[in-house]
Order: sequence, then structure tokens, then C-alpha cells
Amino acid sequence: SAGDVAWRFSPSGGPGGQHANRANTRAEASLDLSAVGGIDDEVREQLVSRLGPVLRVVVDRSRSQARNRRRALDEIEERLRAALQVDPDDNRLGPGYALWNAVSLPSAVAVNAKPTG
Repeated sequence: SAGDVAWRFSPSGGPGGQHANRANTRAEASLDLSAVGGIDDEVREQLVSRLGPVLRVVVDRSRSQARNRRRALDEIEERLRAALQVDPDDNRLGPGYALWNAVSLPSAVAVNAKPTG
């Protein structure tokens, strides 16, 4: 869930004047895939093998911390969904394994919640 995401904020730097240099608008989100609850071991193993034990996303495109948080959550969700996709022509995994394509992202890992703050 969005509650499983750890956040760090820092100044984004670059152009934008005093606001960009003083406001903590750069958002770094981390999701510990090895510890997140609500997913079965098989899904966890697949995510960790493809993304590593901790998924990190850094966003500083906007001068707004809230927008950067939202973009970071969207990026995490995109990466999780992509990691759960399986090539239907990959027969090494056995018949029917391509059903992963039909599996929806577990609610404990889905990060659709609005950021707070």
C-alpha cells in the first residue's frame, strides 16, 4: 500500500529560483519488496528477482512536492506491473505460467492512494 512506501524529500536544485533551491520538492520513494505485506511468496520472489529487494524511484520534475509524490507512486506502480508481466511465448516456465498476465496487482502492493501532506 502507499503506507508501505518510505519517503525522503530534498531540494530539487536546477533552475527555478529560490523556491527550487529551498523547498524540499524532490521526492524519493522506496518500497521494500522483501518486507511488504499482503502478497504471496511466489509474487514476492518474482518482484524481487526482477526489481531487487528495494524499489527506489526519484522524481523532481515538478516544483510541487505533492505532484512529485504522485508521480513517484505512479512510477512504482508501473514498475511493479511491468515486473509481473510474463512473455506468453516463454515456454521455459511451464504451461499456463503466462496467466501472470491476468493477475492483478495485489492491493497491498498497489499504490493508488492519494499522498498525504
